[in-house]
Amino acid sequence: MKREQIISKIEAGEYKIEHEEDCNCTFDWDIRDDQLDDGVDADECWEGLILYVEDEAIAQSIRYDRSEVLVKELSRYDIPDEIWDKMKMSEMVERGDSPNNDTHETNRRDALIDWIMESNYILDRDDERDFANEYTMILREVPEGETAPEITREAAEKWADQFLYTGDAATAAYNGFRLEEPEDEE
Repeated sequence: MKREQIISKIEAGEYKIEHEEDCNCTFDWDIRDDQLDDGVDADECWEGLILYVEDEAIAQSIRYDRSEVLVKELSRYDIPDEIWDKMKMSEMVERGDSPNNDTHETNRRDALIDWIMESNYILDRDDERDFANEYTMILREVPEGETAPEITREAAEKWADQFLYTGDAATAAYNGFRLEEPEDEE
């Protein structure tokens, strides 16, 4: 599509702005320095708003990056400021929100669940003061020579969701992690 056609369609309101995201990160969950670490290797992880005219991507505004025009015949000034304003991605992260996109968080969670199911730990939780938002997630090592009870997918998902919980708009999360040695049998 030519420059004049694109500008004409934008001026006529014949455009759309769509949210898009992608994540090709890999996660290598493991215990490092007594902490459960995701071992993320970031690769092409982004989210943004894309301006389309017909089915052609014209411009993009990617979170934590600059906005840019994708069609070389156009300049930034060919796109009205009101559209750039609509495409602006906030860099503010509210309590309970992730600074990453949903695909990244889903991949991270799925990798943790898989790791838990393959591990040889006992899953537990310490509710300390019995507040719904204050707890410590525990992985208990299995005594040498023994095997942990089988972990169901449901149990792994529940444990992972509680470990990854960051709160919500109204509630702060005070959750932690603890690696425990096997309990002594008396």
